[in-house]
Amino acid sequence: MFNVLVWLLACWPLPQEGAQAPKAVFRLEEWLPYLPEEVRYQRAALPEEKNACLYWERIESGAFDDWEVKEEKNEALREDRPFPLGEAGEDLNAWLSGKEGVLERFERGAELGRYQVPEAGGTSQTGMGMKLMRVSELKLLRAKRHAGQGKFREAGEELRGVFKICRLVISGEGHAVDYLMGSGPLNLGLAGVRNLAAHEAIPDAELTGWIEFLEKNPIATEEVAQSLKVELCWFFIPRVVVKLPETTGSADLAGPLAAILAGELEKEAYRASLEKLLAALLKGHPAPFRKVETVKLTGRYFAQALENLRRPWGERRSITGQELKEEVEAWPEEARLPVEKFIRLSLEEDRPLEISEEEIARARAALAKIPNAVGKFLVREMLRDDKLFGNLFELLLGRYHGVRAEWEATRAVLALRLHARKHGRLPESWGDLIAERILSRAPEDPFSGRTLRYSRERKILWSAGPDGQDGGGEEWSEEGEEAKKPYDLRWEVDLGFSSF
Repeated sequence: MFNVLVWLLACWPLPQEGAQAPKAVFRLEEWLPYLPEEVRYQRAALPEEKNACLYWERIESGAFDDWEVKEEKNEALREDRPFPLGEAGEDLNAWLSGKEGVLERFERGAELGRYQVPEAGGTSQTGMGMKLMRVSELKLLRAKRHAGQGKFREAGEELRGVFKICRLVISGEGHAVDYLMGSGPLNLGLAGVRNLAAHEAIPDAELTGWIEFLEKNPIATEEVAQSLKVELCWFFIPRVVVKLPETTGSADLAGPLAAILAGELEKEAYRASLEKLLAALLKGHPAPFRKVETVKLTGRYFAQALENLRRPWGERRSITGQELKEEVEAWPEEARLPVEKFIRLSLEEDRPLEISEEEIARARAALAKIPNAVGKFLVREMLRDDKLFGNLFELLLGRYHGVRAEWEATRAVLALRLHARKHGRLPESWGDLIAERILSRAPEDPFSGRTLRYSRERKILWSAGPDGQDGGGEEWSEEGEEAKKPYDLRWEVDLGFSSF
């Protein structure tokens, strides 16, 4: 199961305040003294008419309701497939024509040039990730259609449109989830560029132009660093720390805390049951939640994440909050078990679980001895490692390096194909491409800290991948005990519809 708080803190806002939670006014400057200087991020609210985020939010998600009905679309989106011909192509053309309106609206939004998630907003609620992916797929299909007609410049413009939209998001003032939402479609656009470069009829000048574009616009560390700062200063603090009341009574705290923890299921019965449980557990607690301590604690881990961004992948430090983990695990079992049992098992079984009055009484007595129990629990959840995804920081760092690897690999694939067109064969090494000034530098592997590996005979290049070990270009296999480890990220130089 995906880490509860990683997902909730990245996606779901607290509901509008009601009688239980009086409105709290957020002023970031009040909290800056408690944060390390490197994680502080101040900003001015962007007017709605200049904000692509708000413009795109107004596009109805219903515009994509028929997305899954086109089998030919799914086939054409594969990197090694051109735009279909014959009846399938005609059918897909007609379907694409019906999507021109939504594409035009997205392109108009991109022209605003800024992307900022407002403090009171949450992009996941309007399906922003789905919209970005669908629009990128539309533009990729249009690019393939142009390429099939020999219109390579027009195809390139469609793909540059994908990069413009995605880079606007990942370089904007969005949360961590916005960086993840923007980087996924970006990889789709890079696959489109590799597909475009595989056409035998594409002019050399187009390939050269793409290589220059990729070299001049690398994936920047500051883009993901900014998303981390915005996540802390404009999401976690205003929408969790500020809106959770600091009180010795449990009634005011239980409601908004339950709204955070129950957000994933969005079921009123579950939220109400959890609120009742939390009110009982925290009843009479002298200091269940301390804002300043929680902000200091969270800021320290975000600072460590920023430091990791500037380290080589293999030298990154694990951010698990070991000392906090040990502290929470040292709590009496009575203090930990009821909340963890209720939250985790309820999410897995999709229903509230009953906890006895005796369990609640024992937990309440144990929790009362732990200052800032709520703050420590929330931060510990954010740092909890999930077997599949890792925690928030590991997920973002891995995505950042993954996009960098895709960017570098695309630059390399285009250079290899350009060399093959000129000489009728692939080069011996990256040095040949640099000597001919096709590349200005060898393609880097962000996971190994060396150059991307390349096999002329096998017509592939590869990255060591997240495990950091060179597996000889072997991709991941999930065939039970025979799963291959280490595994690599691999790219094909020849997609099958060009020859060299």
